[in-house]
Amino acid sequence: MTSTPTVDDVHTRLAPGEELLRVEDLSVEFPIHSTILRRRLGSVKAVAGISFNLHAGETLGLVGESGCGKSTTGLAVLRLIEHSGGSIVFHGRDLTDMSSSAMRPFRREMQIVLQDPQSSLDPRLTVRSIISEPIRVHGLAEGKKLKERVDELLELVGLRPAHGTRFPHEFSGGQRQRIGIARALALGPQLLVLDEPVSALDVSIQAQIVNLLERLQDELDLAYLFIAHDLSVVNHISDRIAVMYLGKIVEIGTRDELDSAPRHPYTKALLSAVPVPNPTSRGLGQRIVLEGDVPSPASPPSGCRFRTRCWKAQDVCAAVEPVLEGDSTHVSACHFPEGS
Repeated sequence: MTSTPTVDDVHTRLAPGEELLRVEDLSVEFPIHSTILRRRLGSVKAVAGISFNLHAGETLGLVGESGCGKSTTGLAVLRLIEHSGGSIVFHGRDLTDMSSSAMRPFRREMQIVLQDPQSSLDPRLTVRSIISEPIRVHGLAEGKKLKERVDELLELVGLRPAHGTRFPHEFSGGQRQRIGIARALALGPQLLVLDEPVSALDVSIQAQIVNLLERLQDELDLAYLFIAHDLSVVNHISDRIAVMYLGKIVEIGTRDELDSAPRHPYTKALLSAVPVPNPTSRGLGQRIVLEGDVPSPASPPSGCRFRTRCWKAQDVCAAVEPVLEGDSTHVSACHFPEGS
């Protein structure tokens, strides 16, 4: 008989390949109120019933256009914003309706690296104070042990212990992001939500941070939920990729499956925009330029949400919402998938 996991079990690291996170039918809505009477007029469906899982030691890329709900998904998974429906299971424990006090042990195991390394760091604190704060809050170390732990984290991300006495404004963008990563690693988490961690950096610095993240994952057995709009970066670092459009996941597959045989037209359009030396060798042909604007998430189209911009749309696309279908590793939500 399988025993029910306890709170202490969450600090036990899972073996690579074991399911660490499972999200089912997750929804997040933001109310729309009138400016005068504050009456509720409707809601913005930022995330509309998405499901995915993540295994220990794995990187799942979450990619899509700006405003599609990627960052909202990451924040909802960490319970940093409240969801409207669905469930979040981490390390065998259902976090969906867990209280703030009950969530405290899980905060150690689930951390986030934010997009803008400048605004995410308190300008009034030294780097040492920024990194040591979560360690002190959780009561994991103090005094000499705390100093040694901060020094270890700084060296782990490619900085020197002497940098701990400086303030965030004294560092470059890439260095500030390294500080943010060190802070996220301070509690020894198993999952990092990386919310556009390189989009605010120069291209040359992006490569350094991506290489750092890959090294840290190997050394520390980390799982990543890597959120980005740049499919070339996501394709480089991810084991599997989930493609989002207007609050919905439209395709999930391994990196090789999506790169060589995308099934959803939106995925194919995203791939066609990735600069490669010879795009025809990948079977994608010329650049696909999507017409029209992304519909409002407050009033999404009926049926398939992508149909208003899709060159394959037919009557059934407006009448019936497609579901994710396919094989064990590669699924897409399209009535007329590529290659069918």
